[in-house]
Amino acid sequence: MPPGILCQQLTLKRAATLFDWYQTDEIPIIAAFGASSPLPNIQVNQVAKYMTDQSHQCVIIGIAGASASGKSLIASTLYRELREQVGDEHIGVIPEDCYYKDQSHLSMEERVKTNYDHPSAMDHSLLLEHLQALKRGSAIDLPVYSYVEHTRMKETVTVEPKKVIILEGILLLTDARLRDELNFSIFVDTRWISA
Repeated sequence: MPPGILCQQLTLKRAATLFDWYQTDEIPIIAAFGASSPLPNIQVNQVAKYMTDQSHQCVIIGIAGASASGKSLIASTLYRELREQVGDEHIGVIPEDCYYKDQSHLSMEERVKTNYDHPSAMDHSLLLEHLQALKRGSAIDLPVYSYVEHTRMKETVTVEPKKVIILEGILLLTDARLRDELNFSIFVDTRWISA
């Protein structure tokens, strides 16, 4: 478990995941444990209350963990639950996958050799700029990544500022600059069992 002082426990209503909220010197860290953990009957409205109390700010929640660990499930469940508290128009979800570096200057042979599980594959500087812009109340042009071409597309998606941004990806917590922008951090800790 992460170091810190246990503040409270939170659970998503329909997710089989236990969240322990730890207050550290930097940011609250929510450590996620597997489905075998007991589920207390505590609602997400505790997180929503924090978010609405900070109404002058954009609240950014980072969800990290290994591939197939349940990050997207947690992000979508959190989105549904918070939507009831703050409204659909005030919440956005940004996948870290959109920020894989542009590789159009490389041959396809070189592109397929990229280690997508290494922080160097990510354009965290652009992601940082985008998070800071959203916090200032400015829209961003979210990159679109093609897994077929192994590079960014020319098209982008406009993301307007929101009260709550849910950011999910495998490498979010590897960059201290990104961690500094997060109000909450969730790490999905899963056990891998070999057959």
